[in-house]
Amino acid sequence: MKPVTPMMKSGGAEKSLYLFLIFPCMKNSSFTLLTSIFKTKKQSRAINRQERRSRRSYCLKQSALCRKKREGRSWSAPYATTFHESGHAIDGLTAHLGTANGQWHFSSTYMGGAFPQTIKDEVDDWVKSVLSDMKAHQNDLSYFVKKGWMAQSTADYYTAYGGFKVKKFYAYAAVQAEVKSLTPLQYGDLSDILEGATRGKIRCGIGHGAGSYWTTRSYNGIDWGLATEAFAEMTSATMTSPESLATIKKYLPKSYAMYEDMLKVIANQP
Repeated sequence: MKPVTPMMKSGGAEKSLYLFLIFPCMKNSSFTLLTSIFKTKKQSRAINRQERRSRRSYCLKQSALCRKKREGRSWSAPYATTFHESGHAIDGLTAHLGTANGQWHFSSTYMGGAFPQTIKDEVDDWVKSVLSDMKAHQNDLSYFVKKGWMAQSTADYYTAYGGFKVKKFYAYAAVQAEVKSLTPLQYGDLSDILEGATRGKIRCGIGHGAGSYWTTRSYNGIDWGLATEAFAEMTSATMTSPESLATIKKYLPKSYAMYEDMLKVIANQP
């Protein structure tokens, strides 16, 4: 599938010309919500001056990176980085809208940390479903070959010598292989989320890796690193990449629905 690219259109507003981007995902309801959030001029009074200065400094530091990445990559749509970093900024500025649990991102304060937990539960259910299927066909290695879980040569070895046992590691590998069968543009955002949700047990090659990035970003039992990265990935997918968004909705429908609920809370602020 050919990567989508934004088009430029021009118009007039009070005798002055302006340019704006037209993305293929603009018919998405979440896109409309995000647009209203991005257009908001007045910040909440609950955000103190020091926090505003801190967030502004963060955004300025990211601006050069965003400009460099505006052309997109094989795994990232044009302007995806801009909206990813903007998602982080929105997430931080709205932390006060959720539960007062000591977290500093809305994705972790919303319903007391329900967002990252929903993601982990949804990924775990996916892995367990594959694992259950494997156990049900443990004595039929032709089924493993058919599903792409095992090479024919490996199946021949175990058929001849025995000793095959299903392990959860195989289920993680199967999920990883299924995701990587897609194009990088389709699975790029999901790849990062899966890394965080499994602490690197699923690694599709696009993301923050399996190291300390995820293990050190947890506070009071809430994986805030997973939460804020998923919020940012879903934001960039919603705004720039119908391919990536379709993948997220397919594999993590409950998590994306919760993301949409968070957008509604943010967009409805006075």
